[in-house]
Amino acid sequence: MAAADLSAFAWLLAGSVVLARVDLREHRLPARWTWGLGAGLVVIHGIGVLAGAGGERLGWAMVGGPAFGGLLLGLHLASPRSLGGGDVRLAVPLGFQVGWVTGNEVATGIAAVTALAALLTLIGGAVARRGRLGAGPLPFGPGLMAATLLVTAWYS
Repeated sequence: MAAADLSAFAWLLAGSVVLARVDLREHRLPARWTWGLGAGLVVIHGIGVLAGAGGERLGWAMVGGPAFGGLLLGLHLASPRSLGGGDVRLAVPLGFQVGWVTGNEVATGIAAVTALAALLTLIGGAVARRGRLGAGPLPFGPGLMAATLLVTAWYS
């Protein structure tokens, strides 16, 4: 894994821990944190491009962000109570990261993140109910972030 890729993974991991904690406690993803996560990824990958990582990867990242954000926006509009605006905002930097690591397989990467996030959220909800840890549904954000980290590790 190149230094820029490792730096991006570390940034994503740190941001995910903070955002997941907030989302699990408050069922919201603050805009300043989601956009900060995205800004950090853009800067890190921009430095990677300047260091010779290749502009093609940046191009795919620029496809991944809007594609994933658009997908979750569509889901949010179809069922606003099931998926919040914070999840839609979060999808943009996560899609950017997925596009960076998957390249021309960005659709596969986004599908993998979506499926893994749904699975992780369902499993987490079942565990929480069984252990009586929470009465309400689990937020989707932590699953999205965990799935993005898994896909990033798989493709890197």
